[in-house]
Amino acid sequence: MIEYFKAVRSYLGKYLDNFKVLVALNQMIGISYFRKFGSNDNTTTTNREVLDFYTNDTNTYNGWYDVNTQLYLISSSVSDTTQTILISGIKEVEGDWIETNEQFALNGTTAVNVGSWLRVYRLRVVAPHTALVGNIYVSTGIIVPTDSNNIAAAIMLKTNGKSKNTTKMGIFTTPTNKGAMLERVFISSISNKVGVFELEARPRGGDWTSLADFTQNDSNEYEANYEYIPSETDIRLNSYYESGSGKTATSLQFYLVDKDKRIS
Repeated sequence: MIEYFKAVRSYLGKYLDNFKVLVALNQMIGISYFRKFGSNDNTTTTNREVLDFYTNDTNTYNGWYDVNTQLYLISSSVSDTTQTILISGIKEVEGDWIETNEQFALNGTTAVNVGSWLRVYRLRVVAPHTALVGNIYVSTGIIVPTDSNNIAAAIMLKTNGKSKNTTKMGIFTTPTNKGAMLERVFISSISNKVGVFELEARPRGGDWTSLADFTQNDSNEYEANYEYIPSETDIRLNSYYESGSGKTATSLQFYLVDKDKRIS
């Protein structure tokens, strides 16, 4: 019996690896692989999303807008005028949640109008690939924000002043035409500190529901077994410390599948 299960696992593993390679090469119609990562350098006992742009260590992410909301791109440094930022998120168009990717040039501390968005889940420098000097914000205001209540997304400098040139936000929203097959969730935290994590999802017009939770003090991985997340659903990973404080990080790994491929 043991040898039988080894054979089955080996058989399935071989074809699953081939499938993943084809998806990575964009050779599978209607399906793509997506990895969404986030971190928070100052997690305390407050339960909140894994994001890296909290101010005053108290506020939570407020980028889940009920309707399309006017946003602006701005840097905290006048020197950030050469980089182009890719904004990824969701816009509502005639009732549908449309996945949107648009590029905008930074203009230092002068706000750049980027239009109206329903969700923003990633910012990334696409050209030139030089380090940012300041923090980059997509905000509801036209001045550099000092309160995360105004922030939809942000690229934050590390404590040593170096930039990763991308957001670190453990959130995602599935568009109208796609669902997500959640493969696994990787989580880590400072050793000897008890970190608590909770993966949650919220359907359009609904409430947050817990999909899984974890408690550990180093690193751990949750095998999600390709749990299906429907279209128009928000996904987030929350974290807090039961004792002490410190950095937490996460990686959400899933496949985006065209909605018409879903068999109900």
